[in-house]
Amino acid sequence: MNNISSFMAKSSFALCIGAFASTVSFAETIEMTYAHSENPSSTTAAIAFEAIVEGKSGGEIQVNRVIHGALGSDRDVVDQLRLGELEFYVVGVHGLNGIAPNFQLFDAPFVFKDRREFYGLMQDKELVSFVNDYLLEASNNTVRFFGAAENSVRNLYSKAGPIRTPADLKNVKLRVPPGPLNIAVWQGLGVGSVVGLSGSERNQALQTGLIDGVEGSLSGAVGNGHLDILDHVSFTGHSFSYMAYLANNDFWNGLSDEHQSILKEAIDLSIIVQNGSAMSEEFAAIEELQKKGTTITVLSADEKAAWQEIAYPVGQNFVKENVDADFTSTVINALERVRANLD
Repeated sequence: MNNISSFMAKSSFALCIGAFASTVSFAETIEMTYAHSENPSSTTAAIAFEAIVEGKSGGEIQVNRVIHGALGSDRDVVDQLRLGELEFYVVGVHGLNGIAPNFQLFDAPFVFKDRREFYGLMQDKELVSFVNDYLLEASNNTVRFFGAAENSVRNLYSKAGPIRTPADLKNVKLRVPPGPLNIAVWQGLGVGSVVGLSGSERNQALQTGLIDGVEGSLSGAVGNGHLDILDHVSFTGHSFSYMAYLANNDFWNGLSDEHQSILKEAIDLSIIVQNGSAMSEEFAAIEELQKKGTTITVLSADEKAAWQEIAYPVGQNFVKENVDADFTSTVINALERVRANLD
């Protein structure tokens, strides 16, 4: 081929490629940072979310998972979410107290009889929509709520023990999630020293002696190494705690309908995964502790009633004074609908 023919051939090829490129739209990759806790069930759900989103989107959405403690306290990460510095956050609802104090209702002790009620409440679409509207308003339209999964069925773990009744708490230095409700409840139960700390601060506080007890999920206490330091487990079952699935609202509104549908499906499935994982992790933790010989205290009906008689009124009085009445009535009505369907 002579030089002229070669030039013509290359020019024709280039023109064809240019014409092809002008008619094909190459999708821009969307990157989203997903912050979550170090709890095993939360991590399992995050991995599921990542796989579903990236698979369903054909790689158009890339999920960058990060443990929230690397970004700061719960409140710090919520602020970052509001500012659009990350796109998605799964956080214990106590982390929202600063911007949405009505969420404290969900942390009140002895509200739920069992996991069926606990899971069922967040499957009530009317309630989820109501809570989303509330959070959007409370956050100045920066944070969107999609639902919630199990953070934990909360029990008590301590160096002192066995702890069977509130009277056994008088010398305990107990870490509780930050927030006035949690602090009020445990002060009402007679804890010697109540210390409000985010989850990422617990290990250091245990190692330095700032605290000598924690309350929370059994799997989290085992997985995070708390029970390498603490010797006693008391199955108080004093509350069921949610983790809220949240997104930056501008990020959400900037997604196409197709991408929103993919994320919504991933959220729904991840909540199921997290709930199932939380239960299985709890059973595995019990087996591990039995093998280690850790002291496990199972309360009698009378002993559990002693906790409820003190903690429930404290929680309900706090809710009455600090949570909007219409929010409380809407949640209670939804819980009654759930109970009616379970009966």
